[in-house]
Amino acid sequence: MLTTNRLSYIALLILLNACSGSAKKKVQKVPVEVIFDIAEIKEHGELRALVDYSTTSYFLYRGKPMGFEYELLTKFCEAQELELSIIPITDLSSVMDSLNNFKGDLIAANLTKRSGG
Repeated sequence: MLTTNRLSYIALLILLNACSGSAKKKVQKVPVEVIFDIAEIKEHGELRALVDYSTTSYFLYRGKPMGFEYELLTKFCEAQELELSIIPITDLSSVMDSLNNFKGDLIAANLTKRSGG
């Protein structure tokens, strides 16, 4: 049998654990849904792409833009009859914030999905 002191100690640990877990859950970001699709982009005639400035995605070589994402975006804009505006990104840690703050219409970079929250 457990003594009263041990039971009180275990109950206190459980209570503290429950309180710390619920405090973390209370802080939640509420997603803001804004629908901005190709129809709206075509209205203003320009696709603003947030592109990773790197040796593969987008770079300048002898004054000429090159890169995998750049080539894909160029072909897409030709097919959609849009002007392409490249917005080079050097800090990928804030690229999602830039997109959410409407600094660009899409992200063209080698990104992976983060696990967790």
